[in-house]
Amino acid sequence: MTLNADFVSPHMPGCDARFRFDAQGGVQSALGDAAAQETITTLKLDHEALIDLRRAALQAHGLAITARTTRTARQLKSAAEARRFAAEALQPDRNGQLEPFCVALAQVALAYAEREDTRAQRMSGAARK
Repeated sequence: MTLNADFVSPHMPGCDARFRFDAQGGVQSALGDAAAQETITTLKLDHEALIDLRRAALQAHGLAITARTTRTARQLKSAAEARRFAAEALQPDRNGQLEPFCVALAQVALAYAEREDTRAQRMSGAARK
């Protein structure tokens, strides 16, 4: 079976790195990845309904701030917890099923961890002054 060079299959190794998900549920292709962009367009991965579903999943795990609140009750507390969650989100459950939107959840959790690390460094630097 020959795959279209302008399509990113979920069966391709490393396909998840070809897409960038944000905390609002959006998706973009990795910089300069024309095949990923074509896949987004072809599958309508940027359709408003999918964006809303990804945003809801992110909010359910405390990875996105809702319009009505400043923080969710399930907000991840540390960079370490966010990294642990990212790893767990990519693991199948007992039935071999992955969490819906697991790649988006993991990417946003890792971005959260990086922001928390940066914030902690800023805070420790400010405390030393």
